[in-house]
Amino acid sequence: MIQRAVVIAAMTTGLVACGQAEPSPSATPAVEPAPVEVGPVPCRSADLQLATAGGDAGMGNRVAVLSALNRGEGACQLVGYPTVTLADKADRALDSIETRQHPGNYFSQGAAPRPVVVQPGARAYFDLAWNVIPHEADGEVACPIATTVRVAAPGDGAFSMLPMELTPCGGYVRVSPFRPTAEDEAPASPAA
Repeated sequence: MIQRAVVIAAMTTGLVACGQAEPSPSATPAVEPAPVEVGPVPCRSADLQLATAGGDAGMGNRVAVLSALNRGEGACQLVGYPTVTLADKADRALDSIETRQHPGNYFSQGAAPRPVVVQPGARAYFDLAWNVIPHEADGEVACPIATTVRVAAPGDGAFSMLPMELTPCGGYVRVSPFRPTAEDEAPASPAA
């Protein structure tokens, strides 16, 4: 019986020594996946502080250039149009005022939406445009008075507030897409 155990042990040792009892390591080195570059996260409304940054007026049309300051700790990205609603002095939503997305306004043609990376402490801009002449032909004799502009970053359901009085006539206001500069500039064309 002892001889049989010695023979089995010797055979097992021989198999291990030959590399058949245990799997051999791979001849090719392991390949690590390449790091995936991740761009800035979408901006959150809670990290944006709104302010007025200019405007213009003429022929009953008004435009306010609004800025959104990134108070967050890292860069974030705004792509597209802000969600804008208006409220009265009792903080009730002015549901009768529609927000229309349009790249331009009465004073400038504007540009199509493009990604805007906003570094901490930097600003992105957009226009809020409206008309102040009642549309009497449509039965409008007085325009509603808004005292607060509520703005949400694209894809965010939370709003940042900006105290601002305006009287939008005609039942709508227009907003432009976010852009990196206060002045409305079209992006440079690629060289031909």
